[in-house]
Amino acid sequence: MQDKIYNFHYFDFPKIRADFILSVGSMCRAAHHLRKNHLRELASPLDWMINDSLRVVFELFQSDFRDFFLSCTLVDGQTKPMKVKDNLNDMLSVHYFFAGENLESQAKRINAQARKRWTLIKDKILSSKNVVFVRSGDFDLKEASEFLQKTAKLFNKNGGGGGLHSHQCQS
Repeated sequence: MQDKIYNFHYFDFPKIRADFILSVGSMCRAAHHLRKNHLRELASPLDWMINDSLRVVFELFQSDFRDFFLSCTLVDGQTKPMKVKDNLNDMLSVHYFFAGENLESQAKRINAQARKRWTLIKDKILSSKNVVFVRSGDFDLKEASEFLQKTAKLFNKNGGGGGLHSHQCQS
């Protein structure tokens, strides 16, 4: 319980130098606030997705989003847009699938879009010295630390930026 960070209403954030800021989910808030504050340089495949695990985010990074939403299930066809779950990682899309269009065709479109976006993001990460990952939702320090260490290794970075800063704020 003590490894979780909960809502800080007033927090004096440290100054962070960043070449690139990337939303890694877990809901739409991170991407929304990055865009609202003119900090969203590139669209991420995870911007508008709901996911519960940084482990899943790392696995998607590692696989170059190869199988992203190619095996998926309609969760709720009554809403517009539809809620669709990626069967491989339990990620939930609530913004990209629409009624009246074949689910398989939409999945292929979303996969191709995600892979194209990831290619641009990878290039940006590789050319950046300081990358900040922004995430909304519950936050576990151990999971975040492991994610950052593995991601640094994946990109052959030293991971030595400004250290691990974790903050969760009310939106």
